[in-house]
Amino acid sequence: MINIIVSVNSKYSEVATIFFEQFKKHANFKDVNVYIASDEDLDIDYPIKYKYINKEETIPGRIREIVNKEGKGYYCCFLADAFICKNLAERDVKNFLEMIEAESISYCNLLPKKNKRILKEPINKKQRYGVSFIAFIASYDFIIDEFKPGITDYDFEEKYLMIANEAGNGKFENMYILCNNMFHIEHGIVGGKWDRKTYKVLRKDGVQISNQIKLQSVKEYLFQKFARIVNNYFPNALRQIIKKRMTQRGGKFKTTL
Repeated sequence: MINIIVSVNSKYSEVATIFFEQFKKHANFKDVNVYIASDEDLDIDYPIKYKYINKEETIPGRIREIVNKEGKGYYCCFLADAFICKNLAERDVKNFLEMIEAESISYCNLLPKKNKRILKEPINKKQRYGVSFIAFIASYDFIIDEFKPGITDYDFEEKYLMIANEAGNGKFENMYILCNNMFHIEHGIVGGKWDRKTYKVLRKDGVQISNQIKLQSVKEYLFQKFARIVNNYFPNALRQIIKKRMTQRGGKFKTTL
């Protein structure tokens, strides 16, 4: 059985609609449990096993509550703007989950930083955003241990960013990242606006998108690409200098770390 938890924000209801349109089109699984974690009860056109609706709870907290109710196992967790944009075979996902369980992997980031010939690799402690909240597979124990009451998705990512800033060489135990985009995920919303690349991918795939959410300007998109390079690859001291200067010129970064 494939367990999938989709975290939905009512502010972006159209995003949730598109997620499930793409899911039905490209990942029409038969042996699957789909769960919704949301701040409000939205009308979702897909068979949902269970919804956890709590406006006061954080996104990780909603995931924790679903996992706590459903019990042991592995859970594929997606933000609703982590769109599956190409066909994904159910057997491939099951094989991958079986491999993760056999190797006792506790967490796997589904968004690769670099394309390599290998399928996955351990997350280096110095790798920034090696641990991400956008799309991941995690064990019951990892979710219960990491997503403590009050923890937000930003808290979760910042914890590992701080480790990356301070850590020496070494790998996280039982934590991996994909080395190719086998789930065909395109991340949709950046800074409250449509990522230009993902927007084009969705439109090319026949998705109808309203004007509910603004599209990034070309300038914003180019800044985002540069910021990603700065965040992922620049040394700490140089990164802080560049961030400070670009912020003074109107640039916005997700975090000051």
